[in-house]
Amino acid sequence: MIHQNQIRLEKQIAPDVPQFLADSIQLQRVLEHLITNAMNHNLPGINLAIQVEKAENEMKCTISDNGIGIPPDQCNLLFDKPFLRGSQNHHRTGLGLGLFLCKQVITAHQGRIGVNCEGKGANFWFTLPLG
Repeated sequence: MIHQNQIRLEKQIAPDVPQFLADSIQLQRVLEHLITNAMNHNLPGINLAIQVEKAENEMKCTISDNGIGIPPDQCNLLFDKPFLRGSQNHHRTGLGLGLFLCKQVITAHQGRIGVNCEGKGANFWFTLPLG
């Protein structure tokens, strides 16, 4: 999908991020959903950046794009309200459960998840405790 949508993907994984215990299948689903979401809610050709870093006693993963962004009034609802779909996406094919389920997975790992909607594009992030 990345090639098909002409996405420019940049990955930055800090060398000081240690290994940690987590359900790798569920975390892969979270990452896949956040990346797919960026592709589905934007036009082809966006820049997509994935950054993983250590921040104090947690790992932080950020998925950023330079797409159309998210209306600020929807940002606070994205993870807490099932069946919420983006109002700017005219191709609405999903059920609106993905971000809600992402929050369930991250919360089950004692982490946090959120989105920054200021400026252009979207900046989704999640944290997981280390140790």
